[in-house]
Amino acid sequence: MREETGNSVKVDIPRREPLVLDTTGKSIDEEEEEATLPITISGPSSLAEDVRAEIQAIISSKKSKSTQRVKGLPAHIVPFIAFQREQFASDDITITVNDKEGEVTLSGEREAVIKAVDAIKARVGQLTESLESTTMTIPKRQHRLFHGAAATSLLAKTRCVVIPVASTELGDEVTIWGLSDDISGALGAVFEQARSKTVVQVALPQPIAYATQIRTYITRSGYIKALLADNSGVEAHVSPPELSEKTGSVFVDLIGTDKAKVESSKKELGALIRNLEGALRDVEIDWLVHKTLIGRAGKKYASFSCADSSLMPRASSSGSSSSRSNIMSFCTSLPKAANRALSFSCTIL
Repeated sequence: MREETGNSVKVDIPRREPLVLDTTGKSIDEEEEEATLPITISGPSSLAEDVRAEIQAIISSKKSKSTQRVKGLPAHIVPFIAFQREQFASDDITITVNDKEGEVTLSGEREAVIKAVDAIKARVGQLTESLESTTMTIPKRQHRLFHGAAATSLLAKTRCVVIPVASTELGDEVTIWGLSDDISGALGAVFEQARSKTVVQVALPQPIAYATQIRTYITRSGYIKALLADNSGVEAHVSPPELSEKTGSVFVDLIGTDKAKVESSKKELGALIRNLEGALRDVEIDWLVHKTLIGRAGKKYASFSCADSSLMPRASSSGSSSSRSNIMSFCTSLPKAANRALSFSCTIL
C-alpha cells in the first residue's frame, strides 16, 4: 500500500497479544464476539480514504462466520418467529427454530447474523407488547388437530397461534394468541379446525394396571403401526403415562378424515382388547436383568414362545436408573402362553 501511495500513507497495526489458554475446563461461548484491533491510517485525506476502502475490501473478502442463539422465547411467540423466519433470513445465513427449547439458532456471515439477531429480538419485543390471548374449551382428544402442519395453516389463515394444554397435563383449554382484532375472527376458524377430522377415543379396560399392560403391548409390539398400515390416513395417539397417572385411565385417540376407516380402526382395536383378556402378565424383575432377558436369554425365549407373544420391559416416566421400572410384561394373544412365558422367565433367572 505504501508503494501504491508513494509512501505518503502510513498504516499502523498494533501487535496482537498472544491468546491465553483457558485452563478452567470451560468451553468458549460460540456467541462471544472476537477481539478487534484498531488500525490507524495516517496521510493525505484522499489517499487515506483509498487505503481504508482497500483494507475494508480485504476484510470483506475474508468474512468471518458466526453462530448465535436467541434463547428463552415464550412458547406462544416461537410459532410467530418460525412462521416469519423468511423475513429475517438471507443468502448469508441459515435460521433454525427449536420449538421445545424456545430458541432460534442463526449461522452464517457474522454481520448478517448480528443484523438478523437484532431484528428477531426487536420482533419478539413487539409481539410481547402487542399480543393478547383468550381461552376456549375444546375436548382434549381434539387437541391433536392443533399441532404440526395444521397449526401452521391455522396461523397463516388467522394470524393467530393456538396453544393447547400440554398432552401430559389435565384440561380441555386451548389458548389463542394474536392481535385483538385477529382473535375475534379466529374463534370460528378454531372451532372449524376442531371439527375438521373424525376423532374417536377408545378407553382401555380398567383397572389402570390392566390398561397399562395393554398400552405396553400395543405400543411396544408394533401393533399400532400394523393397525395404521391397514387403515391408511388414520392416526393413533395413546395417552402418555404422565397423564394416565393423573386421570387413572388410558385412552387411544383415533383420528382421520375418512370416518369409515376411523371406525374400522376402532373395531379392530376393540377385537384385540377382547383377545388380550387374560393374556397379559407382569412380573417384577430387577431392571439390571432386563437386557439379559431381551438379549441372550431373549433368543431362547423367542424359540420357545409362540409367534404372537412378546417380552417387554415396562418403561418408566423417568430416565434415571434409580427410578427405572422393575416390571416386565409378557404379552400374547393366548392366555396359556402368557403363563408358560412367565414360568420360562423364572426358570432362566
